[in-house]
Amino acid sequence: MVGLDEESAGWVQALSETGAERDVAFDRLHGMLVRVALREVRRRATRSPVNGPH
Repeated sequence: MVGLDEESAGWVQALSETGAERDVAFDRLHGMLVRVALREVRRRATRSPVNGPH
């Protein structure tokens, strides 16, 4: 893949596959994104004016 670093090219390749390889890559990516999102929510929690059961 032109212009991509090796890791990014690996993700593009794995997610372009079919079958089990794609499923494994999808599950890994999903897990990473959930962890990053939760970390960001915690990071922003102290600065947010939202409180209560929102």
